[in-house]
Amino acid sequence: MVAFVRTVEAMPGKIRDVLVAGREIAAIHKRLFGTELFVGTAFGGKVSEVAFIGQYDSVQKIADMLSQLNADPAYQDALKPLAAAIVPGAGRDQIWQ
Repeated sequence: MVAFVRTVEAMPGKIRDVLVAGREIAAIHKRLFGTELFVGTAFGGKVSEVAFIGQYDSVQKIADMLSQLNADPAYQDALKPLAAAIVPGAGRDQIWQ
């Protein structure tokens, strides 16, 4: 089992917008893959960080998931509000085993 963790940093005053979009993204993930995508905020370190965390059977499953998400029109629509709500270039992806 591996975990995929994507973190983004919300612009000042925009954390609520990121969380609202995050809930929509989690719902799309559940519809497409049948599994939960956890969306959470940091309470230590940078308090403006939001993490998206999912568990998968392999790194290949993560690659497949990302490909399917990026091809999904509803996912593309859910990303649009994030453009004005997150710090450009502050996203980070990690894979944990």
